[in-house]
Amino acid sequence: MTSPLRKRVRDFIDGARDTSFGELALALHAHQRVRNLPYARFCAGRPVPRSWTEIPTVPTDVFRYAALFCGESSEVGVTFRTSGTTDGARGEHHLRDTGVYHASALAQIRRNLPTAKLAALMLAPTPAQLPDSSLSSMLGLMAEQHCAGATFAWDDGGLDVDAGIEWIAQAAAHGVPVQILATSFALVHVLDIMASRGLAARLATGSVLMTTGGFKGKSRSLDPDQLDALARTHLGDVEHVVEYGMTELGSQLWGRHGGPLHAPPWCRVTAHDPQTLSPVSDGVDGILRFTDLSNIDSVVSVQTSDLGSVVARADDGDAIALRGRLGGARPRGCSLLVDELLAPPSR
Repeated sequence: MTSPLRKRVRDFIDGARDTSFGELALALHAHQRVRNLPYARFCAGRPVPRSWTEIPTVPTDVFRYAALFCGESSEVGVTFRTSGTTDGARGEHHLRDTGVYHASALAQIRRNLPTAKLAALMLAPTPAQLPDSSLSSMLGLMAEQHCAGATFAWDDGGLDVDAGIEWIAQAAAHGVPVQILATSFALVHVLDIMASRGLAARLATGSVLMTTGGFKGKSRSLDPDQLDALARTHLGDVEHVVEYGMTELGSQLWGRHGGPLHAPPWCRVTAHDPQTLSPVSDGVDGILRFTDLSNIDSVVSVQTSDLGSVVARADDGDAIALRGRLGGARPRGCSLLVDELLAPPSR
């Protein structure tokens, strides 16, 4: 990535926007169309887009099989990996460094969490314990720049339930607001153990719970309302904030439990028919596509398998209602894109 283009993206994230989202997205695409070799092959037979909505998209599945990186492999400084899948393949998102990823994450954190720095419990590994996790990288950033001290309840054996429960008890006893940042499954595990021991805490007013991720492949699954009710039973009347992100995206969406999720101004969202990939109207459910300027080293447009609708658009970001993941086989439209992008180059 040429440094002027990287600087333009950082400036846009920081709020100094001397160009439009669409202009910058097209500039990124033009760069990626040349420098990202698998993506260059994919784009070779396609016209140059005139609008950011026409940028050729890449399904998240492709990150499991192709190195979608703008440059030589020797230039990769950080690789984030998805969790394992049934066929063993893990998606990989290659970055030169975490500079743009952290700028995007920190800007969203400051937009969506309390401005006052609160002590934090992290029910997740540290960046050192899991260096290929984008979530751990984000939580490490929060620990450094947005918390008044952070405790990661994690050890070599995994989640340290006893340490987490002790931290919660001490926080309730001190009576000052705190924040708990957790994967949904880790939180449920801690709350279940608290229930089995007859424990409940009442965290101070102003305390925040942030949950992220789902329960795919886990032994116990709760819907969002069940998780919220369980948390309030054992933690008190906390403000429940939800974070939505994925390894293949540099940006995250945030929202309050029960409300829409909000994207930042540098990540636009569209919904598409699963079979044809044609865009659907705002308010209509489709599979979600993200055009994310912070995907600076890979591909700017990413097609997910998540179902939802765009419920509002504003200068400070799109808002979506998330419905969950599509079940069953991969939709026909995405299958065709995956097959085309992974096809060997013609001779």
